[in-house]
Amino acid sequence: MTKVLIIDDDEFILDIYAKKFTNQNCDVTALHSGQEGIELLRKGEVFDAVMFDILMPAYTGLEMMADIKKENLCPTAAYVVLSNQGHQRDIDEAHSFNIDGYIVKASTLPSEVFTEVIRIIERKKTSLNSQSNVPLT
Repeated sequence: MTKVLIIDDDEFILDIYAKKFTNQNCDVTALHSGQEGIELLRKGEVFDAVMFDILMPAYTGLEMMADIKKENLCPTAAYVVLSNQGHQRDIDEAHSFNIDGYIVKASTLPSEVFTEVIRIIERKKTSLNSQSNVPLT
């Protein structure tokens, strides 16, 4: 079963995506803040994907990503921004944290988000598998 962590301070958005992924047989954890997300990951929770908004009060998604990368938390997860921030500079800044995907939620249907996140997870797994099969020289 695919494990997905969704972090968004907007209750409505969080509910929509939690239901969408749960209805597709995913094990979903939904949290309201980046602080809750980082605390859960620090406890060693492992997910196939971590979806998060950029703009959240007190601790933004990018601040969370900086800490995740610094602490090497859940390195096998696919990290996917799910934000209404669609400006190129926002996308470029997010990609500087080596995220695996960036989805603008205002222009994407929940079913499209689900399909894209599953594709990103599969791409990440394939990449990790090919890296682990590289012979050591």
